[in-house]
Amino acid sequence: MVELARASGLPLLTTRDALGAHTFGFGQQLAAAAVHGSVRRILATLGGSASTDGGTAALAALGHRFLGPDNLRLPLGGRHLARLERIDSSRALPPPPEGVDVLVDVDAPLLGPAGAAGAFAVQKGAGPDEVALLEAGLRRLSQVVGDDGSAPGSGAAGGTAFGLVNLWGARLTAGSDAVARLTRLDEHVEAADLVVTGEGRLDAQSFRGKVVGRVAASARRARTPLWALVGQADADAVRRVASVTTLSDLAGSAEAAMAEPAAWAREAGRAMAARLDAAGLPSTPSAERAS
Repeated sequence: MVELARASGLPLLTTRDALGAHTFGFGQQLAAAAVHGSVRRILATLGGSASTDGGTAALAALGHRFLGPDNLRLPLGGRHLARLERIDSSRALPPPPEGVDVLVDVDAPLLGPAGAAGAFAVQKGAGPDEVALLEAGLRRLSQVVGDDGSAPGSGAAGGTAFGLVNLWGARLTAGSDAVARLTRLDEHVEAADLVVTGEGRLDAQSFRGKVVGRVAASARRARTPLWALVGQADADAVRRVASVTTLSDLAGSAEAAMAEPAAWAREAGRAMAARLDAAGLPSTPSAERAS
């Protein structure tokens, strides 16, 4: 398994660089896995990216060449993609024998207000002009590739999913669904008295392919009470979950919560248990359910 966030993730940067950040480090990891003799299949998990480069830097690390005017290679980063004229894949490393599965944490398309730049570039440090430039670059990439990027999940990790699917033959998979199958989530939720989930920030994006949205859907189908313990929450998103406790509210501010997240997570657990007891709900699984 190769995880983008550990090589090209936003938390790795001390200063956000929406136009210059890229996925080259992630591509180096993919390349190392691809040439390793024992690797038959690569599972690539996409999320938490710092960049909006359509995965072009990762693909460059795999041997693809992204060429602009005068047949010169484009510099890395989403800033330059609007100048893309053609892609040379003649020297690219092949994927391993059983291919590449890309797990994504959102169902966003590549382009548009809900896409890689429109929905996610702001949190990577982009202002309105930068969002427009990144969108133009991704649109140009889609034109050169010949795919409109409408497939759900194509916009994951700044469009990295789109690049890997189109230029490295990767298979696109909803990460939350894959994890749910592996962990038998629906079965466990059906048998539970209470489900607790969490996320850094509960907002509209939480219900567009992320784990917390998948857990909420499972709990809804099973009619099992759901509680979300989160760092922060948007009012609209709170309405989609039965009960929400936010660390930022308990701590008095997001800054205070982030300064001591473990301590405030414990405090949130105590607050949740107290409310469950007051409501007459079990704060621990019943003996019958636990068996």
